[in-house]
Amino acid sequence: MNYFQWSAFTLGLVLQVLLLTVLVRHYVRQYPFLVLLIATQLVGAGMIAATQLEFVGWTRSAMRFYWISEAVQFGLIFFCLTQMLYQTLGDQGSRRLPSVLLGGLVFSALCTAQAYHPKLNYWMTQLVRNFSFGSMFVALMVWTLSIRNPNRQRLLVVAGLGIQLAGSAIGHSLRQLSRSTTQVGNVILTICYLLFLFTLWRALQVKSAPQPVLPVSPSPVPVDPPTVDPTTDPNLAPLSSERAY
Repeated sequence: MNYFQWSAFTLGLVLQVLLLTVLVRHYVRQYPFLVLLIATQLVGAGMIAATQLEFVGWTRSAMRFYWISEAVQFGLIFFCLTQMLYQTLGDQGSRRLPSVLLGGLVFSALCTAQAYHPKLNYWMTQLVRNFSFGSMFVALMVWTLSIRNPNRQRLLVVAGLGIQLAGSAIGHSLRQLSRSTTQVGNVILTICYLLFLFTLWRALQVKSAPQPVLPVSPSPVPVDPPTVDPTTDPNLAPLSSERAY
C-alpha cells in the first residue's frame, strides 16, 4: 500500500475503534446490528493489515475469509436498516414486527439462493450486489416515513450507510470496468468508507433534545377574606358627621 492508503487505513482504524467503544457503551440495545457491523469491519481491517504486512500470506483461506466477511458486512447493513425501519414505524412497528422480521429473512434467503455460484468470489460479489439493492430500498423507506416525525440521529445513521452503499457500488463498478479505472475505484471506495465512519461518529454525538417542561401553575384555591371588626380598625371605622376640635 502507498502513503495515501496507509493514512486512510490508519484513520479508518481509529474511527472504527472509537465507534465500537461508543456503541458498546451506549447503543447496544438501540443499534445491535450496527455494533456487529463495526466489529466485523474491524476484524476485516485487521486481516487486510496482516496480509499487507506479510504476517499472513494471501492464501486461499485468506481470500475465502475476505469474501465471506464482505458479504456478512453488507448483510448486516441490510438488517441494520431493517431494524431502523421497524423503529421508524413507532407504535405500528410493534404490531408489524413479525412481518418485518419474516420479510428480512425471506429476502436474505432469496438473495443467497439467487446469487449462488460455484466460485466463492463470484457468489459473494453477487450476494453483495443483492444486499446493496435491498438496503437502498429499505433506506428510502426509512427516509420517506421519517418526513413527518424526523429523528436526526437515525437519519444520520441511514445517511452514513447510504454513503457506504453508494461508494461501494461506484467503486467496484469502476474497478471492474477496466484496468485504467481500477485506481480511481479504489480511491472512491476509500473516501466513501471514511465518510461513512465519520457520519456515524457525528450521528452518535447527536442526542435527542429533552422536551421543555412547562411550569404547572397551581390551581387557585378560594380563600375566605379575613373578617375585620370595623370597631377596632380605625381605617374601617365609619366617618363621623361631627368634626372633633
